[in-house]
Amino acid sequence: NAGMCWASQDFVRILENVKARGILQSTFSYFFLEQNKIDKKKIQENFNLTAGELDIILNNPGKGEGIFRVGDSSVWIQTDPSDKEMMFIESNEAVLQELLNNMKKVQGYAG
Repeated sequence: NAGMCWASQDFVRILENVKARGILQSTFSYFFLEQNKIDKKKIQENFNLTAGELDIILNNPGKGEGIFRVGDSSVWIQTDPSDKEMMFIESNEAVLQELLNNMKKVQGYAG
């Protein structure tokens, strides 16, 4: 068994990448976080989310709030990631550096 974790708030960018699309096509579990409203049609076409599920991810969900889908089953979920987990997933270098600096100040984190 193997697993892969992708996190993105830009679904269409992944969908339009040929290599990434192959991963999407063979994935059974998805965690949808906030998505841009202009991508609603593409998301609906590719994942057949309900109107309620789309409402959650398109209309300013709370931090860590989204839809977790396994196969054809979905559940609303809200995560509460730790600072270390946020470091793992953060792709914005400036935000990552700020997280690291805050951890060093508050926790004496050595990296």
